[in-house]
Amino acid sequence: MISVIVALVVIALVALIWLPVGQAFRLSSGFFIVLFLPGYIWLGALYPKKTFIAIERYALSVVVSMALVPLILFILNKIGLPLSTTTSIITTLALILLGAVVWYLRKEPKQKTIQ
Repeated sequence: MISVIVALVVIALVALIWLPVGQAFRLSSGFFIVLFLPGYIWLGALYPKKTFIAIERYALSVVVSMALVPLILFILNKIGLPLSTTTSIITTLALILLGAVVWYLRKEPKQKTIQ
């Protein structure tokens, strides 16, 4: 599951950066990356067990993303890093990848049954 999400992030980031046409695709992939993925990944990292039903998880993902991404960008601005498209994309990608690593480390290993 995490590898699929990371692959989607990479594809969407490539589309955001290098595609000169297809504004709708760039916009939709940008919304997906900024407004959904960070929250979804961090909810998975903070609650690795199935705590929420699907619709709750999706709604909370948007809310958590809307809290995390501006907060991180605000902190970067306060420490003196200039905000641009490149720094915003790199920061969002770093936030997603860090959350994916935490999620991977916190998930419970599957129990192997011996038969």
